[in-house]
Amino acid sequence: MSAHHISIGQIVTSLAGRDTGHPYLVIGITGKYVFLADGRERSVIKPKKKNIRHVKAYKLNAKALAEKLRNNGNITDEEIRQAIANFCKPDNL
Repeated sequence: MSAHHISIGQIVTSLAGRDTGHPYLVIGITGKYVFLADGRERSVIKPKKKNIRHVKAYKLNAKALAEKLRNNGNITDEEIRQAIANFCKPDNL
Protein backbone atom coordinates (compact mmCIF):
# COMPACT_ATOMS: atom_id res chain seq x y z
CA MET A 1 0.00 0.00 0.00
CA SER A 2 1.33 3.41 -0.92
CA ALA A 3 2.44 5.80 1.78
CA HIS A 4 0.07 8.39 0.33
CA HIS A 5 -2.94 6.26 1.22
CA ILE A 6 -2.34 6.25 4.97
CA SER A 7 -5.33 7.32 7.04
CA ILE A 8 -6.09 7.91 10.69
CA GLY A 9 -6.86 4.66 12.49
CA GLN A 10 -4.71 2.58 10.17
CA ILE A 11 -2.23 -0.02 11.40
CA VAL A 12 1.35 0.52 10.22
CA THR A 13 4.81 -0.84 10.98
CA SER A 14 8.03 1.11 11.12
CA LEU A 15 10.50 0.57 8.26
CA ALA A 16 13.38 2.70 9.55
CA GLY A 17 14.99 3.55 12.85
CA ARG A 18 15.49 1.63 16.05
CA ASP A 19 11.79 0.75 16.10
CA THR A 20 11.92 -1.12 12.76
CA GLY A 21 9.12 -3.69 12.55
CA HIS A 22 7.18 -2.21 15.46
CA PRO A 23 3.40 -1.93 14.92
CA TYR A 24 1.64 1.37 15.54
CA LEU A 25 -1.75 2.98 15.10
CA VAL A 26 -1.88 6.21 13.09
CA ILE A 27 -3.47 8.89 15.27
CA GLY A 28 -2.61 11.94 13.18
CA ILE A 29 -1.25 13.07 9.81
CA THR A 30 0.32 16.40 8.86
CA GLY A 31 2.04 16.90 5.53
CA LYS A 32 4.77 14.29 5.18
CA TYR A 33 4.63 13.12 8.80
CA VAL A 34 2.40 10.70 10.66
CA PHE A 35 1.84 10.60 14.41
CA LEU A 36 1.93 7.07 15.78
CA ALA A 37 0.97 5.48 19.09
CA ASP A 38 1.27 1.94 20.40
CA GLY A 39 -0.27 2.44 23.84
CA ARG A 40 2.95 1.43 25.59
CA GLU A 41 6.15 3.35 24.79
CA ARG A 42 4.25 5.85 22.66
CA SER A 43 0.99 6.98 24.20
CA VAL A 44 -1.80 9.13 22.85
CA ILE A 45 -0.39 12.03 24.86
CA LYS A 46 3.13 11.67 23.42
CA PRO A 47 2.89 10.09 19.94
CA LYS A 48 5.88 9.31 17.74
CA LYS A 49 6.37 11.67 14.79
CA LYS A 50 7.64 9.68 11.82
CA ASN A 51 8.23 10.43 8.15
CA ILE A 52 5.42 8.91 6.11
CA ARG A 53 8.00 7.20 3.86
CA HIS A 54 9.37 5.29 6.84
CA VAL A 55 6.22 3.31 7.61
CA LYS A 56 4.56 0.38 5.89
CA ALA A 57 0.78 0.67 5.79
CA TYR A 58 -1.57 -2.30 5.93
CA LYS A 59 -5.18 -2.48 4.83
CA LEU A 60 -6.08 -2.90 8.49
CA ASN A 61 -8.03 -0.01 9.93
CA ALA A 62 -9.49 0.42 13.42
CA LYS A 63 -12.64 2.14 12.17
CA ALA A 64 -14.15 2.71 15.63
CA LEU A 65 -10.97 4.39 16.89
CA ALA A 66 -10.60 6.40 13.69
CA GLU A 67 -14.13 7.73 14.10
CA LYS A 68 -13.48 8.64 17.74
CA LEU A 69 -10.29 10.47 16.74
CA ARG A 70 -12.09 12.42 14.02
CA ASN A 71 -14.94 13.41 16.34
CA ASN A 72 -13.29 14.37 19.61
CA GLY A 73 -9.81 12.85 19.81
CA ASN A 74 -10.44 11.00 23.08
CA ILE A 75 -9.08 7.48 22.87
CA THR A 76 -7.14 5.59 25.52
CA ASP A 77 -3.85 3.74 25.37
CA GLU A 78 -5.73 0.57 26.30
CA GLU A 79 -7.93 0.92 23.20
CA ILE A 80 -4.81 1.34 21.05
CA ARG A 81 -3.13 -1.73 22.57
CA GLN A 82 -6.28 -3.77 22.01
CA ALA A 83 -6.62 -2.62 18.38
CA ILE A 84 -3.00 -3.47 17.62
CA ALA A 85 -3.32 -6.88 19.32
CA ASN A 86 -6.52 -7.67 17.38
CA PHE A 87 -5.23 -6.56 14.00
CA CYS A 88 -1.61 -7.67 14.20
CA LYS A 89 -2.21 -11.39 14.42
CA PRO A 90 0.03 -13.25 11.92
CA ASP A 91 -2.95 -14.23 9.73
CA ASN A 92 -3.96 -10.55 9.30
CA LEU A 93 -0.60 -9.22 8.10
